[in-house]
Amino acid sequence: MFFHQYNSLKKAVKISFSVINLKNNVKISTDEFDKFIHKLLTLEDLKTPNHIYSRYGFSFIHNIDGNTFQLLSFQINQFGAGIFGDEQVRYCTPILLTVTAHGKHHHLEHNLKDACVTIDEFYLGRNYTGSKGIYCNWDKFNEYARTLFLSKSNVYSFNHHIVYHLMNANYLCHHIAETMGYAFGGLDLYWSADKNNMYLASASRFNESQSRLFIEVNDNFSGEVMKGKFQIPHYAKLINNIDKFKEEYDNLFCSINYRRQTEYFYLPIGYQKITDNQSHNKINVITSQHILEHLLSEYYHRKNIFVVANTFQTLEYLSRAFIAKMENRDREFNRYMKTVTCCMGYYPERNFNEFIELRELKFPHFASEYKHRMFFKAPILK
Repeated sequence: MFFHQYNSLKKAVKISFSVINLKNNVKISTDEFDKFIHKLLTLEDLKTPNHIYSRYGFSFIHNIDGNTFQLLSFQINQFGAGIFGDEQVRYCTPILLTVTAHGKHHHLEHNLKDACVTIDEFYLGRNYTGSKGIYCNWDKFNEYARTLFLSKSNVYSFNHHIVYHLMNANYLCHHIAETMGYAFGGLDLYWSADKNNMYLASASRFNESQSRLFIEVNDNFSGEVMKGKFQIPHYAKLINNIDKFKEEYDNLFCSINYRRQTEYFYLPIGYQKITDNQSHNKINVITSQHILEHLLSEYYHRKNIFVVANTFQTLEYLSRAFIAKMENRDREFNRYMKTVTCCMGYYPERNFNEFIELRELKFPHFASEYKHRMFFKAPILK
């Protein structure tokens, strides 16, 4: 069982907060934030032996004056022994934001979907290691992220401008995009339920003899703890020819414990290729992710479904790459990773400033199409 790691995360965060002097109306400094992350990463509580890939997430909302908030968030990705080293390797993406909500009195209720929000300050913590460790240069990634996220002079609509930047952040670092999602998902929950500490603990484990993959995702980004357990009975390993690899349709078994009730589901798993409306390229769409989103949204009616759906997708899709890495199949690992990520850790030759200028030119088309493209839409803050 992995749920004890959820409690270990809460314990580790509580211990690490001892280096921050939290006071009303006083901002957390970048030095305090770096000390907080450093202390967290030195603790032994988060180690997960016998797991291929584990992921932790956290969001904390610090209310400055009712309209201005600091959003402290991080994502930790932990890889099993034999993947990137003889022991477990841990990469971290820490982000500290200052945001301002405009257009409403601070005693009135805010709603993230309809809010006008500016990102006034962005800081990528010094302990940032992204997805490639030392190859993810802090100076460059912090500069690019500030270029992408810091608000211009006009007030932003969250549902258009900032969501667009979150989607484009995947071309910089998908860990930055996901951690920003934690931050804003936490802010939305703070406004709706007055909760300011959100946690995520997840992991994957592979049973070689049964060819079965086990995934657990535990979180409280809905305001209440949800425990999700998933079993993929015939988990496909990578073949030599990555271009011909496909994940066949199968049954995914999952159990979800929410509000003290456990229910069981059989869902389809696999992926299909569809044509993107803009680029006309073929895109792999993971069926199970969209089915899981629908289940969480329409059956459980919970907030921040992207936290569970994205985490499940990442662990399910990437665990086979890390299994190949553990088997010393570096060629297959590298080829496969190139097909599933577009971040600069794997494409360092990209000129990010030129890329963002081109993406800005496409924003008007995105704004008009955003609400109408129903199937393949990045599951960000849904």
